[in-house]
Amino acid sequence: MIPRRAVDLFSIGFCDEPLSGLYNRITFPILALSGEILAIQGRYVGDWKADGVPKYWNTPYEKGKVLYGLHESLCNVQELDYCFVTEGPIDAINLVSLGIPAVAVLGANFTEHHAIVLGCFYSKIIACGDSDKTGNTFSQQIKTRVEAIGCVAWRYTVPEQYKDFNEFFVATPKIS
Repeated sequence: MIPRRAVDLFSIGFCDEPLSGLYNRITFPILALSGEILAIQGRYVGDWKADGVPKYWNTPYEKGKVLYGLHESLCNVQELDYCFVTEGPIDAINLVSLGIPAVAVLGANFTEHHAIVLGCFYSKIIACGDSDKTGNTFSQQIKTRVEAIGCVAWRYTVPEQYKDFNEFFVATPKIS
């Protein structure tokens, strides 16, 4: 579930063009810090495993240098000294729509470059990986890289009964 405000804020769309790699996908423009569109990512609508297609598909860009939602967080959220880092765009979108700074790492490791860029704007970084082994590795990687540049890093662990932050977010009315 994506709030209407978030759909507008992030220019989220849907591709129904059968000849496009983005066909049958919710589309998310990936913006540079300046707001320039660098690429478009699409998340498949439907059972991607049964249909034999990738869950996410995107036009080419440098994944290790881009943080999804950073432009939107900086332009639309009051100045705060912390930022959540999530694995997927929906998690970041929902947080930003509530006025909470958040970015997502899209299909890449959290790099030293990511840490340096975030450190320019925030002094505290909250790693929020999914509740699986990959999510724990993701969160630890963020914590290690953020602390290496002298910022404070916390790990937020999604309760085990939820697969990711978005599922927790939707199931917890006091948050959403």
